[in-house]
Amino acid sequence: MDERMTRLWAGAEAEAIGRGGLAMVSRATGLALNTVKRGRNELRDGAKSDDIVRATIDRRRYPIGKKVTPKQMRELKIEPHTFHGDWNYTIHPRPIAP
Repeated sequence: MDERMTRLWAGAEAEAIGRGGLAMVSRATGLALNTVKRGRNELRDGAKSDDIVRATIDRRRYPIGKKVTPKQMRELKIEPHTFHGDWNYTIHPRPIAP
């Protein structure tokens, strides 16, 4: 099961349990409460486990060996996700300078 399927499954279990289901599924699976809640909400909004996710391969060439300083890293607006935040994250754009 991929991350999305796990989230939807956990949300479905919590919904089936009813009151207290979110916390119960979170504790039993080790998933964050927000992950289970998000899965439940996605199901309530009409998500189906057989929805198709499409991806394409980016075949462009990118420069390699470019060094990023610690200062540059600190300036990035990186928001780690609740599930494996060390490699699942969002990089927010920087504000445009006047």
